[in-house]
Amino acid sequence: MDVEIRANNLNQQAVFDKSQNLWIGNFLQPSSLNGYAAKTRGSMMVKKASGSEKIVISDPSMEQSKVTFLVPQQTGYKLKRKSPEITYSTQGKNWLIQVNTSAKNGASFTILFGK
Repeated sequence: MDVEIRANNLNQQAVFDKSQNLWIGNFLQPSSLNGYAAKTRGSMMVKKASGSEKIVISDPSMEQSKVTFLVPQQTGYKLKRKSPEITYSTQGKNWLIQVNTSAKNGASFTILFGK
């Protein structure tokens, strides 16, 4: 495995799997890392492939009604599909992604952008 630890502190834990082009982050406090920003606590996985970017978000603590992340916008990408619980917009050069996590029991929600 070709995995790098990107963060391991009181605010966040994150790894990057180079061979899969997969980034996984767990944010225990609002903070940012590698261009991604958690506006709330929550977990996020970003899988980049040729012409697409899949983002999966959850609230494993099951304590929040909404989780919010800022994700760098990819040039030329548009929404391909998303879970109904997700709303998104642009904020500067980022996608502002919000997920309704109320009573969802820690479930994961997906949004896919692509060319």
